[in-house]
This record gives sequence, C-alpha cells and structure tokens, in this order.
Amino acid sequence: MPMRFKLRGDKTVKQIAVALREANTKNRAQTMTVLQEVGNDVKKVMRDVLKPNAYKGTLYKSVEVDVDQNELKVEIGPTAARGAWDAGLIFENGTGPIPRLPFGPIKKWAAVRGVPAGPIWYAIKTRGVKPHPFVEHTLNMSMGKIHKAAEKIGELIVKAYLHIGEPPEAPGL
Repeated sequence: MPMRFKLRGDKTVKQIAVALREANTKNRAQTMTVLQEVGNDVKKVMRDVLKPNAYKGTLYKSVEVDVDQNELKVEIGPTAARGAWDAGLIFENGTGPIPRLPFGPIKKWAAVRGVPAGPIWYAIKTRGVKPHPFVEHTLNMSMGKIHKAAEKIGELIVKAYLHIGEPPEAPGL
C-alpha cells in the first residue's frame, strides 16, 4: 500500500478555502494576464539560453507559452522533435550511444561550426550527446520575474477576498 497522508482543516479553514476559490473566480482575467506576461518573459529568456547552441534554430524557435485557463497555469518550453523524440529532452538530458547515427547531419553541423565531423560523429555514436541543462538556467534567470508575478497574483486574490477594489469583469469569462 502506498504511503499516504491526509490534511484536514476545521470549519474556519474550510470557509477560508471557499472564500479564496470565490476570490479567484473574481480575478481570473487579471490572473490570466499576469500568467501570459510572465510566460512571455520566461519564453524570451529560454530562447536566449538556447540560442547560443543553435544550428538551424529549430529548438529555440519552437519555444512556446501555453496558458491553461481552467487550471490557471502556464507552461513554457520547446515543442521541436527529432524524429519521434522530444528535442528539448534530448538537449536537456543528453543521450546514450546512438549506434546507427547517420554521418550526413553531423557533417553539415560540423561544417557550420568549422570543426572536423569524424571525431564528433564517433563520439556521439559511441558515447552519446552530452546534456545541456537549459531548464534550470532559464528558471534561475527568470526567478525575479516569476516572484513578481506570484506577488501580483497573491495581491489579486487578497484584494478579491477582502473585496478591496473589485476587479472589473472580463468579457467572455
């Protein structure tokens, strides 16, 4: 049986939780705006982090922002693929050896970089691609903006909960 635990609140905690959910629905449009803004900021940072390693730019150009209105969350990341594989995960984590690695793409990449293709091709074929951890670097460079966005959302929730400066109704929500 998996380890589990439960947290239970008394009546006051439950009332606060209900009030916070109601407050959240009052400021949903403003929260979505904050999430979209921080998502766009982090997208730019992620692209800047990825760009120095670009060959054709497929990976860094594929970075997108997805804001989920139902979950009130934002996801930022690359969408590029290398065949059936997630290019972002390959770049982030590296790979193991790639025994059937074709020489052609490595030769083109090496020509752009001005380096010999043979040793690189052999290293990838026998050892794999080394990791290039860009997610943590992006987060570290974006932390100030993420904190400011969290503070704005917190202020919106508190204001709505306390009924201070009712947020305007958003069209279509």
